[in-house]
Amino acid sequence: MRKVLESIGDVGCGNIAKLIDNMISFGCGNIAFEGMVLGAEAGIDIRTLREVIRNSTGSNYHVQTTLPIIFGGNFEPGFRVNLAIKDIGLALEMAKECSVPTLIGAVVEQWLLEAKSIGFGR
Repeated sequence: MRKVLESIGDVGCGNIAKLIDNMISFGCGNIAFEGMVLGAEAGIDIRTLREVIRNSTGSNYHVQTTLPIIFGGNFEPGFRVNLAIKDIGLALEMAKECSVPTLIGAVVEQWLLEAKSIGFGR
């Protein structure tokens, strides 16, 4: 990993990569959790569903790592919503400057703002 970080580019590229990584992670987490709720409501055992997804094309960090933590009863936040709002906002601002459409990122930002508005900012 260190080699990759050393070769990422000019000063500031690490910050750009961090914002993009967080934007992708927020989106993957949101859709993974929505999918799990949908599966549960449709009658599928969520642990079985996770195993199917974990071994399929929908696998991601949250399916691999976060869901087992939640299944174990640990609901402690791993990242503050307020920080996520800051990062997604910076990523979307960068996307505008680069003329890159980020529809999913904008939806994730709205989801985070909703979470903050109901008291989950901190």
